[in-house]
Parts: sequence; C-alpha cells; structure tokens
Amino acid sequence: MGRNAYYQCRTQMPTNLIIGRHSSISALATLGAVSHNVDMLTTGMLDLEQEMGGEMGPEDIYRAGVYPTVIGCDVWVGHNAVILQGICVGHGACIAAGAVVTENVPPYAIVGGIPARVLKYRFDEATREALIASRWWELPQHIVRTLPRKDVAKALTIANAYWQS
Repeated sequence: MGRNAYYQCRTQMPTNLIIGRHSSISALATLGAVSHNVDMLTTGMLDLEQEMGGEMGPEDIYRAGVYPTVIGCDVWVGHNAVILQGICVGHGACIAAGAVVTENVPPYAIVGGIPARVLKYRFDEATREALIASRWWELPQHIVRTLPRKDVAKALTIANAYWQS
C-alpha cells in the first residue's frame, strides 16, 4: 500500500494486491475477489491446483500470488464496491459505490454499475495524459502538500518544474 493511501474497516484485501499512493478505499470494498470460470467442468480451482502442484485451500489461492489486483495511484473505491482478481484500476480512477469491476479501468475513468462501465472521465484527454506524465504522486511529500488541489493546471506546472530541475 502506497504512501498516503488508506482503507476503511471491513475492507477485504488479499495478499496479492498492490495499492498505489494517495488512494482511498471505502468501507466494505472487496478487492481482488476471486472469479470462477463457468465454461469448464468445475467452477472450482482444479486447474489452479494442478498448476500449483497439489491441493490448495482458499488461503493458498491468495498466497500463491497469482492474478494480482492492481489499484493505481489517486484511486477512489466507493463503499461496497467489488473489484475482481487480476483487474488493473488506472491512476486517478473512481469506482462508484456498489460497482462490480470485471474489466480493467482506464486512468481517470469514473465507473459504476454491475458490471461496471465507464460513465465519464474526470478530465479531458489532454489533462489525463499530462497528469499521468507528471507522476505527481511520486513527488516528495513536502511538495505534494503544497500542490493546489483546486487548480490542476498549476499543480501540473509545479510537478513538471520539479522533474525538470
């Protein structure tokens, strides 16, 4: 879990989960929920057991480190949202309360629904690209604290100036 990221109580998180900096995880979210293939003989983990070389209990599936779930930097996950195992949520994305995320989420997308779909983006494409290129979340903490939260253009100018120095 990255710097300045947090989660609220009763959030379910497996060990094969990566959470970036400045991300906010609301209560009752489930991150890295295991999905099951319904097109095979069994919906169980028989193929995974064979791949891992023997019988596996539920805790072994998570500990195996397969299908990691990645939550980018500056992501907000709403109350009671579910993000399936192996999903990548891009930097700056927002997951609506109660959403079920079954596919990767683009950076700065706002997704909601069951299954979740892109409802809109937080910023226009040029601003999204500039934010990703700025890597503002990697700046030293004392600089991040000074970034103007309500003025994205000015924050980008400060971040870019830091990286160019």
